[in-house]
Amino acid sequence: MTIISDFLRTIIESHQPILLAWFSDHIYQQLVPQNHPLRRLNDLIDFAALEIACAGFHKQNGMGCPITHPVSHLVRALLIRYLYDYSLRGTQAAIREQIPVKWFVGCPLHGDGVSYSSLHRFETYVCEHQPRLFFDTVLSQILTAFPEQRLNPQIADTFAMLANAQLETLIGRLRHAAALLLLSLHRDEPGQFQALTGHLNLPVLVGPYKERAEFLLTAAEKEARLSETVVQIVTLLNRVGQIQPRSHEVRRYEKMLQAVLDKEIELTRDEAGQVIGVRQFAEKERGTYRPTSATDPEATIRNHGKSQDNGYNVHVAATTDFICEIVVTTGSQPDATGIIPLLEAEKEHHDLRPDRLIYDKAAGHGATIAAVAQATEGETQLVVKLVQSGKKKSGDRFGALDCRLTEQVDESTGEILPALVCPGEQTTVTRYRAGSKTGWCYRTPADKCAGCPLVAACRADKVRPGSYRQWYVSDYQAPVLMALC
Repeated sequence: MTIISDFLRTIIESHQPILLAWFSDHIYQQLVPQNHPLRRLNDLIDFAALEIACAGFHKQNGMGCPITHPVSHLVRALLIRYLYDYSLRGTQAAIREQIPVKWFVGCPLHGDGVSYSSLHRFETYVCEHQPRLFFDTVLSQILTAFPEQRLNPQIADTFAMLANAQLETLIGRLRHAAALLLLSLHRDEPGQFQALTGHLNLPVLVGPYKERAEFLLTAAEKEARLSETVVQIVTLLNRVGQIQPRSHEVRRYEKMLQAVLDKEIELTRDEAGQVIGVRQFAEKERGTYRPTSATDPEATIRNHGKSQDNGYNVHVAATTDFICEIVVTTGSQPDATGIIPLLEAEKEHHDLRPDRLIYDKAAGHGATIAAVAQATEGETQLVVKLVQSGKKKSGDRFGALDCRLTEQVDESTGEILPALVCPGEQTTVTRYRAGSKTGWCYRTPADKCAGCPLVAACRADKVRPGSYRQWYVSDYQAPVLMALC
């Protein structure tokens, strides 16, 4: 005996999708509280812009299987991943096991949810085609919902991000980059690859099979291997440079190889331009921003106190509530170099310019303060602990910041000369450029210091009484003094 008649079974089966959708919505209404953060987020954010921008992810021509995971589900799933800092598999598990997350993504209660592999493909698509999409869209809506955030001061700082790449020796970098260049060329231009390899000694260029490990070589053997490799690298670069056009990947490794040659190796050539000598630079001779691995050619060494990291600097600007901008530079860049790109990106993408930006002592130099004022047309004040290059370094000695700058007329020529007045009210016009520094050195003669009641607070104990007093005045002293005020 059947519990459900054939008539009812037919109705249920024909209306099953509608019934399941109704049941799913009914259960969600019961199990997802009205005050749940995801409900509030769903009401706050307009996902239409995200869905329209990512509409090209599915290439449908009306043929094949229907779409399993629509863009609307994928957009919300990716937002969940970023919001809770889940891994791809963790995001998949959260969608399947947590009712509020499953509701937010848009999956029916009886469905499996978005798989991690589908989410990975979608995330790759977003990174390649819309890298700023999620950040800019969400932040724009936050600034609209909370307009007071535009008026709040911001705090900026720099963090280390390790590159997903192992440090390589000089020979290892050259060979690895050459191999990747050849693989890219083989993939993009097979004909050019075949023609190129006829001019190269590949076992020397990329290393023969079962070659003796580099750390077992003597100094002379390492030098010989480096010379052989560099000769082949130079030949490779000369040949590749004649190929037009060249793909982005080929140019990327070509640029890295040339950077390594320029910054770490001295080449000796004969009259015909052939390499006849190779010498590795000593540590002090090497150039800056040297690539450290062919796996990630843009990564460089980040020196930060006692730690040295191979990777990048991540510059972040934020209010006390929201992150407003993120900029990434290579690791060897000083921390303060990220401030201007942060401010420029905020202005470009969100028409946002904070009236005050708080930073640590790394940005406390006058040059940085002046650069921020110029880049923002005076709209942003950099709030920092100043590095006062002209200030006394120890005890109570006076420094250049205790002096004032003025002008004095030369009685013989009538020329107006820059002058410095020291704390003892003695004026000097004797000055010269301070070598490699961006500033001037003023000298107060010893006869003007004689008998000054402030001489003990002005000169170090070991300075001879008959010597002049020198003051270094930075070109950026004016913005430093303004910041002090």
